[in-house]
Amino acid sequence: MIVACTVSFNSSVIIEKTIDSLLSQSFLVDKIVIADNCSNEENKARLKSYLDKSPTIDIIWLNKNSGGAGGFYEAMKYAKEQYDPDWYWLMDDDAYPNPNCLEILLEQQKQLDNVGFVAPVIWGIDNQKYQLYHPRKEQGKANKFSAIAETIGELNPVEIIDIDAFVGPLISKEAVNSCGLPRPGYFLEGDDMDYTFRITRQFKGYLIKTAQINHKDLIIANGINPGMWWKQYYSYRNPIIFAKYNYHGTKKRRYIFNHLLFASKQIIKMYLDNRYKGYRLFRSKLLIKGILDGLKRKEGIVVVPSEYKQSLTDMEMKMKSHIKR
Repeated sequence: MIVACTVSFNSSVIIEKTIDSLLSQSFLVDKIVIADNCSNEENKARLKSYLDKSPTIDIIWLNKNSGGAGGFYEAMKYAKEQYDPDWYWLMDDDAYPNPNCLEILLEQQKQLDNVGFVAPVIWGIDNQKYQLYHPRKEQGKANKFSAIAETIGELNPVEIIDIDAFVGPLISKEAVNSCGLPRPGYFLEGDDMDYTFRITRQFKGYLIKTAQINHKDLIIANGINPGMWWKQYYSYRNPIIFAKYNYHGTKKRRYIFNHLLFASKQIIKMYLDNRYKGYRLFRSKLLIKGILDGLKRKEGIVVVPSEYKQSLTDMEMKMKSHIKR
């Protein structure tokens, strides 16, 4: 039995294509489990209408926004309790597998040993390039994760990887039974890295070159975008939490030190960049809070998007008032 798991938060429009892609596989999934992260009523209504597409769709209505990490945790927990499948197929709500993607993954895994997961290569829809920065290998004592190739042509038909994104990995029942579920405390970012890394400590993770999934690219504007900085809190906090969970002794200290060094350089760069004028202290406090909370292993949702945006608005109003004086 195969259960696909995905998460939605006010994304009922884009997730329809994901659902259609899953329902159009040459090897059909048995169930599609969608964890809805307490979307607004309009999105809930649209998402509910998709139940008419197929009886294979189950929707879990969560009573709070638990982030991508909490959503995948709840979706997999539900799938395990209700169906105990042989395979869990995880993907973002903006990921669209090719029609033969699942079939290829299933065929390939038969020829491999100790399978924790098999994953497709990811094609970036917007930039029209393969997202080869997702599947990575750990580089020895350096505690760094590096892309296994720079171009698709450099890939072998099957590559062994240590970590991957939740963009199409097919997780084995054995891996889930042994390693448990994704950790919901990450809230946003890092849960996929943590989970696939945990799996590959006991099993093997494989990247299958002939299997492909299509994924929206993160479009980064040239200017600064203060409204989205709340996400950076988690970008600065979660790598420290990852190290505390997955490393010990010198390895843990080295990983955290390297992250703190990176964070310090980024903050210094910000103070040298005129685009951040007026925002430097505000952003510094946010990033430093992420670092300190990571060191304290403070998990879950801490920086709430709506509250952050209100504090940003208040700060900008004070800044404008000061300029007028």
